[in-house]
Amino acid sequence: LGENAVHGSDSDENAQKEIAFFFTESELLGNQ
Repeated sequence: LGENAVHGSDSDENAQKEIAFFFTESELLGNQ
């Protein structure tokens, strides 16, 4: 996967699943 890869999900449900492939929950939430 390249640095400038772009992807669009076809639904909110699929987006949640696909995001989980690449990011952990702590990466998404940051330092809260």
